[in-house]
Amino acid sequence: MGFDRTYPLDLDIGELADGHHLIVRSISLRNESLIVDWAFVPEPAEGARLWPEIRYDADVSPPGWGGWRADWDQFARPVPKARKVWFDFFRPDYDWIVHVDWGGSGQPDDDYLRNRVARLNLHLETGAARIVR
Repeated sequence: MGFDRTYPLDLDIGELADGHHLIVRSISLRNESLIVDWAFVPEPAEGARLWPEIRYDADVSPPGWGGWRADWDQFARPVPKARKVWFDFFRPDYDWIVHVDWGGSGQPDDDYLRNRVARLNLHLETGAARIVR
């Protein structure tokens, strides 16, 4: 499935937990996966269970594919025709999935938009990345 690639980013997404900023170090395409390498800064105390809520999508998706959610940092790789992917980031305690119209437009509601900390857009051909707040 295409070639493997890593996009080095080191972008500050913003404060996702009190006093902790999420840094996206890189995004990689490996085999069948898209992997987001991220870290909280400062690093949470040992034993703290602090994970960002991330929604991932692409400009070209097969039927039934859109709007991925992952348990960690690994998502399904976008289809070869995809040129852009994006990630919406939320605080760890926000359940964004219930704020998307899955049965109709696929669009998020106002609560989703109010609670989104940032969106990271990545162009897969050029590697250009942009954060929208």
